[in-house]
Amino acid sequence: MEDHFPFHDWYDFKIQLSEILEHIYLKRLKLEIQSELSMSKPIGLREIMDASVQAEAHIHTLWQVWK
Repeated sequence: MEDHFPFHDWYDFKIQLSEILEHIYLKRLKLEIQSELSMSKPIGLREIMDASVQAEAHIHTLWQVWK
């Protein structure tokens, strides 16, 4: 019987899933936040999420000052 599981092992599955989730999360962010994150280049979903919250707060502060 042929093995149809597309991953070598569970570690490979976890890595692939993490990369997919990171990609989806990044693509759903506002363009301004994506731009800020491209400069800091966070690694991993947790870092990306933390950095996006910080970037959003930074952008919000800039808008408040600009108004």
